[in-house]
Amino acid sequence: MPDRSARPACSWTARSWPTWPPTNPRRFPPWCRPSAVDPRGPAVSQSASPDFAGIRDRALAELSSAADAAAKQGWRNRYLGRQGEVQKLLDGLKTVPAAEKPAYGKSVNELRQTLEQVWSDKGGEAASESAGASGDLDLTLPGKPYPSGAVHVLTQTLDRIVDIFHRLGFSLADGPEIETEHHNFDALNTPPDHPARDEADTFYLDLPPGPHGRWLLRTQTSPVQIRVLEKRKPPVKVIAPGRCYRRDEVDATHGLFFHQVEGLCVG
Repeated sequence: MPDRSARPACSWTARSWPTWPPTNPRRFPPWCRPSAVDPRGPAVSQSASPDFAGIRDRALAELSSAADAAAKQGWRNRYLGRQGEVQKLLDGLKTVPAAEKPAYGKSVNELRQTLEQVWSDKGGEAASESAGASGDLDLTLPGKPYPSGAVHVLTQTLDRIVDIFHRLGFSLADGPEIETEHHNFDALNTPPDHPARDEADTFYLDLPPGPHGRWLLRTQTSPVQIRVLEKRKPPVKVIAPGRCYRRDEVDATHGLFFHQVEGLCVG
């Protein structure tokens, strides 16, 4: 009978056991029973690396023989899906020996790229087949246009005002936003010392004065009326919508420019 006193009482890692796991582990107390897991770690598989070329050829053959869109979609799920063959090969990279990982990873990537390229070429065809088979979609019809924007609310308001006056017999008149001092003030009998002429209220341009005085950004649309009367004789019925500029303090109700509509009727 072998001498058991030479063996450790609770060292289940002792090499004196002839087999693993022991034939009768219940003979030890619960706190000394050996684990069912081999302390030497899991056995390393000595199987050869996957046959990447074979997997590729098999996948290409299956895709070529796919008869309809459903079969092609099933092929994609089987090889390129989250639980597909390629993903399983990538998951197996962590069990590959370090020296073989570069070659293994390269082979998996090449396989994935090949299958993705083939699917890219066949995917549009599969989608077309699926759409055509449903009978609900005619791919030959032109697409529906989508609006690219909307007309600004100020423009909508001005257009509505112009339309109303047009029905009343008024015509539309327009003029430059960069005006002369004569058309903006003098022709309207604005006194030379009027506060509106001050640079604190009017934007003057840094340009040499012309024959009609200094250049400025018009403060009203009245200069349009002056220009119309210079060129036309009564009767005159016009409206002059447009932007005007004044040096106001910017707040919730004031800005550096605003829109104005003026009407002129001379019989």
